[in-house]
Amino acid sequence: MNTYNNPINSAIDQFLNHSLSDVFGVSFSSGKPAVNISEDKETHMLELAVPGVPKDAIKMMVEDNKLVITAQKAEAAGEEENSDTFTRREFNYESFKRSFTIPTTADINKISAKYEDGILKVSIAKKEEAVDKGPININIS
Repeated sequence: MNTYNNPINSAIDQFLNHSLSDVFGVSFSSGKPAVNISEDKETHMLELAVPGVPKDAIKMMVEDNKLVITAQKAEAAGEEENSDTFTRREFNYESFKRSFTIPTTADINKISAKYEDGILKVSIAKKEEAVDKGPININIS
């Protein structure tokens, strides 16, 4: 059997080599921005990718031991009409809400955030007792 002209193999090949939005012509994006979470000895860090979202549209709060980040762009609120026709749209954050459980080692009174180049960078300092001070040398007598 000639597999090059087989319509089933062609459909499977197309499906495996393209995203769902390519195959079906619609966007299946989650509507939630991607996030990186990391930590070092003194800080918990979170980076949220929010390209195209204005800084003043982003709100952050601590609620029920969770860091809650929301955004509502002007277009989503009906204040601005977007007439662009997209061939492909993979980042589409007209509004979103993300919640992150705050670790018990975090000091919720020492949270800072910076928005730069479409990335929201959040730093949460660790509690003094949770900071890794490295190895402790013990003298032997």
